[in-house]
Amino acid sequence: MAAMSLVLIPLLAIWLFLVSSPRSKAIVVFFAIGAYISSFFSLDPFATLAGMSGALILALSAVIAHRAIRHAHGGRNLTMRGRGFTTGDKMTGRTIAVALAIAFSLSPSHAQPQHRLPSGYKWGRCLLVVHGETRISGRCSYQIEKGGDFNVQGPRQVFAGIDYPATHSGAGEMSKDYWAVVYKDGDLWAGYGNADIRDTHGEAGDWGELRREGACYVGKDVRVCLWR
Repeated sequence: MAAMSLVLIPLLAIWLFLVSSPRSKAIVVFFAIGAYISSFFSLDPFATLAGMSGALILALSAVIAHRAIRHAHGGRNLTMRGRGFTTGDKMTGRTIAVALAIAFSLSPSHAQPQHRLPSGYKWGRCLLVVHGETRISGRCSYQIEKGGDFNVQGPRQVFAGIDYPATHSGAGEMSKDYWAVVYKDGDLWAGYGNADIRDTHGEAGDWGELRREGACYVGKDVRVCLWR
């Protein structure tokens, strides 16, 4: 998603720049650069998409508002007496403020703050369905080991040494979301996970043999998918 944003943002910014008025060009460039930088450094594809969408909403709103004001007054900018701002400027500013508030409120990064992960973990997208129950769908954290084994954690998962004091025994471990482990067992794949979000141990019995289907590992009653 971030790579797509790095391509789409410049193209859309160029188009907006060409169709916008001279005063609106600065606004388009400002928000396009902000969205581009945000996408480049983003670790969360949903936050990247929300940031890009918010920037485009802001730029489009500024262009539309400015053109509407000019059209309503015969192509002239009305200057407020004794001030350096035109009526079009004030309307554009209000439109930007409203659009920014909407984009911020809809941003997944605002709804779910992205907390720090342990070393080796990254943010991605996951799907975990066990016995017909969808336990994880969407944003998740994951860790992949050298041999290909990996584990996925729900977005509300907590980690020792970050969200609570590290312990030297399993007695103090905590869990606040579903998780799953998929590992290589000889020439086959197998896995297990917790049945309750508070469980730090896997449910009784593993999931049996799993077969790989693209980004997913599928068994009789389980599907584990990971998109990086």
